[in-house]
Amino acid sequence: KFPVFGISRCIAPPSSSAATHTINSIVALCGGGGSARTGVGNQITINFGESQGIKVSLENSYQKSITIFTGDQTPIAVCCTIVQNHWWVLAAIGDSIQLYGAPLASVNQDHGEDVKVVKGTNKGDDGDSRYLLAKKALPNCTNMEGAACVDISLSKQYCVTGTDRGDIYVHSIRPLPTESDTSLTFEFHQIAALAKQHERAVCSVTFHPFAEDVCISSAKDGTARVWDISAQTCSHVLKCLPHLMNDPNPPPAKKLKVGQVLVRGCGFDHSGNVYTVTSGRRGAAFCSKWSLGQKNDVTELKRVLISVNPVSAMKMSGDTKTLVLGNVDGDILVVSTDNLSVVKTFPNVHDLPITAITSRPPSMDMSKNDSKVDAWCDFDAISASADNKLAFLSRKTKPLSWFFIEVCLAVLVVLLSIMYTSYSICQTELLQIVFNPSSDIDSYNDVNHTYKECMIGSVLAPEGTPGLAFIPH
Repeated sequence: KFPVFGISRCIAPPSSSAATHTINSIVALCGGGGSARTGVGNQITINFGESQGIKVSLENSYQKSITIFTGDQTPIAVCCTIVQNHWWVLAAIGDSIQLYGAPLASVNQDHGEDVKVVKGTNKGDDGDSRYLLAKKALPNCTNMEGAACVDISLSKQYCVTGTDRGDIYVHSIRPLPTESDTSLTFEFHQIAALAKQHERAVCSVTFHPFAEDVCISSAKDGTARVWDISAQTCSHVLKCLPHLMNDPNPPPAKKLKVGQVLVRGCGFDHSGNVYTVTSGRRGAAFCSKWSLGQKNDVTELKRVLISVNPVSAMKMSGDTKTLVLGNVDGDILVVSTDNLSVVKTFPNVHDLPITAITSRPPSMDMSKNDSKVDAWCDFDAISASADNKLAFLSRKTKPLSWFFIEVCLAVLVVLLSIMYTSYSICQTELLQIVFNPSSDIDSYNDVNHTYKECMIGSVLAPEGTPGLAFIPH
């Protein structure tokens, strides 16, 4: 158990060759207890799931896992993916970004049911390097002001990093020549360095789902910025405010200063619209939908109150239909991107503020009709907190057990049998029933004898005998 600061999730679609290894779902976690020389449990844990193993609990879902210790540097953020039968995990660790990976076949070589944990040495500054593919130190960064968030593009060729200094870095991920004198197999080649573009720490970075030369970042300076990577410029600045649009009583100016407004998350939908979540250091959180035009042409389409408490983590689903939010009160909210309404709330999931959250991952084969892919993405959100707990959340209701169904069928059969037997015995009497609305019991004397024997003797009773004195109406 360790405090989790970053979480990421990916799947391999059924048509992918990765599915031949039965490993098709990865959840990567990172975090730790500090930066002492002993490391205090700083680590990255990668959990691998099989198609038949996605259950409600982590123990049943992921039969195999790998733990990578990072020495005295705490990993803050991770992004995992599957690339040509290999698993990759990009991590923001201290003043650098590091890429870990290995063939999926090596994970699947142990067919036992027990969880397999491969532990590193946990000694020295560099920690465990057996899975290390590439490493890049970021300029002007330190362990105190280092990498804060990362993302990998859809083609897996580029990565973007945001730092605590407000910097944005974009690198290409390239294989090293086979004759290289290093044990690493890949390198980060810097293609964009946007230093101090934000005035405060960057909270989130995300690539555009289709245009790999476009990404967006959000920060604690109250803005989200869209970047044209090829031109290495900011194409749009989104000024986010922690109050409703046209609010007659907006917060005072001192609460809108740089550093007082936090934009915790951002993301693109498939139409190119942008979504942001904004809050002050205290108070309510607001979700906004933005439309982007030409350079610096920004229109805020809608802004709604989404939570009475500040939001501390956000992630958009792979199909861009929902946002999952975690707030400082430990609540999880699922928000529709259509109208920015909360479609599901999971209250008090964690005891402490949500530190990391992930949603349904993207998949090229994701569709409502693909039951296999839907089964692999059974959770709407996976959240983590400093309370050392993970929460697996789904809007789906649990299916009824066969035992419950069998009991209900048995009860129904018994009731039908009783009804049929009763009708068979009293069929003649029931067909001759003529209800008289009179409340006088003597008025029933005109009813035929068989009716009185069947009904008056059992239900309608004269005075002094248990039963109904008259038919209620």
